[in-house]
Amino acid sequence: MLLIVLTFALCPSLRTAAWQKQQREVSLLKLVRHFQASADQWLRTLFLGVTPLAQFLVRACAAAERLVTKEVRKRPTSAQALRQSLGSQVDFFEPALALAA
Repeated sequence: MLLIVLTFALCPSLRTAAWQKQQREVSLLKLVRHFQASADQWLRTLFLGVTPLAQFLVRACAAAERLVTKEVRKRPTSAQALRQSLGSQVDFFEPALALAA
């Protein structure tokens, strides 16, 4: 349960860092697997005190930034394809939005 809480607590900051540094998205599945692989270290470090835990979290997040990004895709994602298909329909929405205002 603790692993789930820590994963979701660290995920937003990892997503931001990965996007700013590499222009890549974080894979939640890879992130969970990365933290599961080091779960025994998490547990041992948890009882050592605040300073070792903070150092461990810094190292774990630095490693996660490198290891849990999504692969580069050659074809567009579903979200990108949807944005592209809606791009041609923007001309229709602008007058409708102006009438609604």
